[in-house]
Formats: sequence, C-alpha cells, structure tokens
Amino acid sequence: MLVTAAGYVTNHVSRTGDHDAVLAFWVLLISLLAYRLGKEEQPDKRIIYSIGFILSAAVLTKGVAAFFPLPFIFLWLAYKRKVLPILQNKHTWIAAFLCLTLASSYYVYSEISSPGFLNTLWFQEIGGRYTGENHGHNHSWYFYFIQLLSNDFTPWIYVLPLLAIKKIRIQINKYDDLVYYLLFAGFSILIILSVSSTKCEWYSAPVFPLFALACGIILTATANIIAHLFRTQTPFRLFAIKWILVAIVFCIPYKNTIKRISFPQKEWVENQYGEWLRKLAPGQTISILTDRQPNYCVMYYVAALNAKNKSEFSIKNPAYKIKLNELIICSDASEKFSKHFHYKEVDRYKQLELIRIESRIQH
Repeated sequence: MLVTAAGYVTNHVSRTGDHDAVLAFWVLLISLLAYRLGKEEQPDKRIIYSIGFILSAAVLTKGVAAFFPLPFIFLWLAYKRKVLPILQNKHTWIAAFLCLTLASSYYVYSEISSPGFLNTLWFQEIGGRYTGENHGHNHSWYFYFIQLLSNDFTPWIYVLPLLAIKKIRIQINKYDDLVYYLLFAGFSILIILSVSSTKCEWYSAPVFPLFALACGIILTATANIIAHLFRTQTPFRLFAIKWILVAIVFCIPYKNTIKRISFPQKEWVENQYGEWLRKLAPGQTISILTDRQPNYCVMYYVAALNAKNKSEFSIKNPAYKIKLNELIICSDASEKFSKHFHYKEVDRYKQLELIRIESRIQH
C-alpha cells in the first residue's frame, strides 16, 4: 500500500529521497514502540531507551517535526494508565536527557560554526512556518484531509469503512487494538499539521506508513474471510486464493503508480537533471547551474554519477564564476546568460539546455 500511496511516492518524499521519507519511518518506529510500551505491565527500559534514541535521530533528520507523535503517544499512555509509572521510572529521565543532549548538540554546533543558524531555524521550522504562512503554501485547515481522500492515499483510505463489518472486526481482534491505535496516530498528526499556517503537500508523509499498516491489516482480514467462502481447508488452496485476491486488488494501483512516476503530468525540473545526467556519456566535464542554491536533489545526482561513471559534473555556485568555452546545463538559459554572454545551445532535454559559453558581452 505504501508503494502505491501517491502522497508518499512523490516529489519531496520517497521519489526524490528527501528527509520526509526517512522521518516517516522514524515516526512509525516510535509509534510502534510506544504502542508496545502501553501494553507492558511494567515500563521496559529497552523500549524507553529505543524511543529516546530514535526520537533524537528523527530530530536530526527533520527538526521539530520529530515531536509530532508525542501528543498522541501521551494520550495513548494516559488511556492505558501508564503515564505515572513511566514518569516515575528513572530510565525515562535518563533517556530524555540523552535524547535532548544528542539532538541539541547539533544545533549548538551549527550556531557556533554558522552564527544566525538558530534564527534561521526559528523562521524555517517554527515561527515562520507553523505560526505564519511560508513559501506560498497557504491552504484551508482541511487541506490534508481532502488530499488524503482525493489523491494521497486513494484507493486505500476507502478500506476503512470495512471496519463496519462485524466479521472483519472479529478478524482484526487478534491484533488487539493496534489498527485503531495506528489510525488514531495518523489522524492526530494530520490535526497537528492542519493547525499550521504553512501546509506543504509533503508534510503529511509520516502518516502514510501508519495508515498503510492499519489498512493492510484490514485488507488481510477481508482476504481471509473471502478465501474461506470458497469452503476449502487445503492450506495451498487458501494461500493461492489469497494471493489471487491481492493481485486483483493491487494490479490497478501499481499500474497507476508506474504511470504517474514514469510519465508525470507535471514535470519537476530537479528530476530532469538526474534523468539527463544519466544519459550523458561518462567522463564529460559539465557544469550545472540550478535555479536555487543549494539544490540538494541535484547535489545528490552529481555526487552519485561522479562516483559511478567517473564523470566531472560540478554545480556552479556562485553563478558569476563562468569561464569561456565552458559547458553548462541549466534551465531558461536566455534569462541567465543573454545579458552577459554570447552562448550556443548544444543540446536540449525537456526544460533543460546544454550551452557553451562563447564570449562575454562588453557593457
């Protein structure tokens, strides 16, 4: 389900290998460990330290977004009446201290090495994005819920009404209340995101592994019920029937995902850099000038292809350090170079151009 979730396999998330994809699995791990912690008779120090370590890793991955699971974890533990025993456990405070020390050390080091980092952090992660609209992503409070129903997790979100069927609820009882916990966790994060003034499409990435696991359990229970309707007790036949059902259900979503990734309706120029650089002959010396700096997607493509093909791709930064006869890949070359250089277009790929700088324009 996760592989076919349009909200997860998309730009800024797993399609481009962004931090949000990694954060999603840190959140999943923290959520499952917290679920287990709530089921234990006594707080397990191994789970407590694991949560602390993973939470610090999540903070180093995506900053304050790592703390989004904490409100629903608190409510879950309160429901299970485990808050007080956990707070009275010394390992909780040791794990919290280690987590905060590890996470905060990065921010302290960054502020020392790059003065003003914390001010930028406040604008980019807290004040500027959560309490004020940033980057032109101003949407209604219900934006993420509409995306969930219309695109990001279709058709799997429509598996949830199957919970109304008593036989399916009986089937998932062997997982205890895990399904309901996962759904509660996912919708809690969506509510927190919906309060934010800045609503970027990819911010909801952490909810998709949670929803995929919950809906997967529901769909498995449904497949078991349908398989037993064929009145066969042969293990091989039951196995074959279940896999046929799975193939039928997933066939169209997989096909749509491949089509959406291979032939996107809206091309993202960062992806085009990677596509074109892979097609160029190894060993070429070419500079790349991107529209924004730093461009981490292009940086990844350049580093990976230089290591694999022994090419000499480099990102031009700052832009004015351009030499005569230099080969440059860029988008909208006319806007970048027409006022300062005479250049010749050597090749073109979608929205990108490969140009050769011939001479400077004297002003």
